[in-house]
Parts: sequence; C-alpha cells; structure tokens
Amino acid sequence: MHSKSGLVVEDGHEGEFAETYVTVEFEEKNNVTIVKLTHEFLPSQKSRALDEAGWKGCFDGLAGIL
Repeated sequence: MHSKSGLVVEDGHEGEFAETYVTVEFEEKNNVTIVKLTHEFLPSQKSRALDEAGWKGCFDGLAGIL
C-alpha cells in the first residue's frame, strides 16, 4: 500500500519567505511503514539547511515516541 499527500506552506528564515511544497508519502513494506518527506521550492541553501535540521528533529522525536 502506498499513499501520498501534499501541502503548500509559507516558509522562510530571516526575511526570506516563499511558498514551498511539502509532500509526505507512506509505504508499507514488510510490516514496516516507510515515511518519505519531500520539501520543495525553498528560497535558498540556508533555508534548505535550516529546514532539513528541523525536519530531522521532528522525525527523531517521532522515532523516540514510537
């Protein structure tokens, strides 16, 4: 089973704001759920790095709960 959904969000850091697109995909494989998150159209490399760290923290926290 595979499902996918997307959301347009306003994103930015230190005055760099842009509409970005976040897609989350869920796939079941061997009784495990694989989650793939894609965050597109970030306004700069700095914004990308900050968001990458933020998403990593979210997934690390989720893994700690599960």
